[in-house]
Amino acid sequence: MKTLKLWRALNDPPATHPIFVRTVLLPTRPGRRNVSSSGLMIGFVTLMSEFVPTLLILLMPFFLLFCGVTYGLECAVRVSQAVALERRNNTYALLALCPPGGLAACWVICTSTLYQLRQFERLHEIVLTSVRIAIAVLSMILVLVVVTTFLIVWSASELPLPVILPILNAIAIVIVIYSEYIQSTVLGCLVGLIIPTFGGGVMDSFLFAPAVFLTLKICSYGLCALIGLNLLDWIYQHLMWQGELANFSMTVIRILALIVVQEIIIGQLWQMVIRRTHSITEEAEWALN
Repeated sequence: MKTLKLWRALNDPPATHPIFVRTVLLPTRPGRRNVSSSGLMIGFVTLMSEFVPTLLILLMPFFLLFCGVTYGLECAVRVSQAVALERRNNTYALLALCPPGGLAACWVICTSTLYQLRQFERLHEIVLTSVRIAIAVLSMILVLVVVTTFLIVWSASELPLPVILPILNAIAIVIVIYSEYIQSTVLGCLVGLIIPTFGGGVMDSFLFAPAVFLTLKICSYGLCALIGLNLLDWIYQHLMWQGELANFSMTVIRILALIVVQEIIIGQLWQMVIRRTHSITEEAEWALN
C-alpha cells in the first residue's frame, strides 16, 4: 500500500539532509510564535491529563475523530506554504538541480516542516497511545464477555451475538479512526506538495491547499457513503441476508471501502507529485528511502 510506504517515510525523515538540518536542528530566529491546530490539540491533551484525566478519557473518542481531518488540513497548508516559500526565494530551482531531483527536495521540505516544532511526533504518540488503550480496553471487555458466557451456557455455539458484536464494531471503529488519521496526514502532505507546482505565491497556497484537501475528503466520504449505504444495502436486500452478523459484515465492508477509496486517491496524488516535479519512479523511490 502506498499509504503505508509514505507513512513510514514520514516517520523516518532524512535527518542528515542539509535542508532538514537547516529547518529542524539549527536554532530559529526569535519572533512571533505561530499557533497551529496540532499545538492546540497537544496542549489540550496535556492540560486535561494533568488536571481532569477522567474527563479526558470520556472526550478522547471525539478528540480522535477531530484529530485526523484537522491535522491533515494543517499539513496541507504548512507543506504547501513551505514549498511555495522556497520557490518565492528562488531556492527551489537550485535544490531541484541536486542529483536526487526535485521530488527528493520537496519531500525533505515536507518532512522538515512537519518536524520543525516536534508536533508531528508528539501528536502521533498521543493518537497511537489512545488507540492502543482503546483497543486494549475493548479487547478485555470482549474476553470478559466471552468467558462469562462460557461459564453460563457451557457452549461456544450459544454465545449471544447481540452482546459480542457491538464490542467488535467498537474495535473496528477505533481501527478506522487511526487509519483515517494516517491517511489524512499523508493526503495533506501530498496536496501540499502538489499545489505550489501550479505556480502562485504563499497566499495562493494558503487558500488552495485547504480547499483541495477538503474537496478530496468530501468526495471520498461521499463515494463511501454511496457504496456503504446505498449499494451495500441493495446487495444485502437482494441476498436476503439479515441479522447481527450481517450488520457486522456491513460495518467491516464500509470501513474497507473508506480505506480503499482514500488509498486510490493517495496513489493517484503520488503519481501526480512525480509528474509535477518532473521526476521518474527511481527518483521517487530514492526520495522515500
